Amino acid sequence: MPKTPPRDETELAWRRLFGGRVRRVREEELKLNQQEMAARLGRNTGAWVSDIERGINGMDVYPFWRLCAVSNYPPDFFLDPQFNSRNVRTPATRVDWERLFPDEPARAAAHFEMDQVFRRHLS
Repeated sequence: MPKTPPRDETELAWRRLFGGRVRRVREEELKLNQQEMAARLGRNTGAWVSDIERGINGMDVYPFWRLCAVSNYPPDFFLDPQFNSRNVRTPATRVDWERLFPDEPARAAAHFEMDQVFRRHLS
């Protein structure tokens, strides 16, 4: 995929924010090098991850979807400049879902089951 320069300063700032969060998750949470991260996101070169992290390139929807699944962070973590909590993660276990919906066990169970289907599809 060719490198696409940002159209303006706003896009450049967004790419840098996004890339910085990708790097932080890759290094601090997942403990992966760029080549390993690329493989997890369905790419075959660490240079692609490097370009994302440095704000040179953006990311398509499917690798972004995989990034959220692999990192266990919601899309807003990567996209919203105001979202800065290091402790907010998407639910991954049955207990996580039960904590989210404490008064609705059937809803928690349904969300957990659907989440497992998506995770199997991504692996």
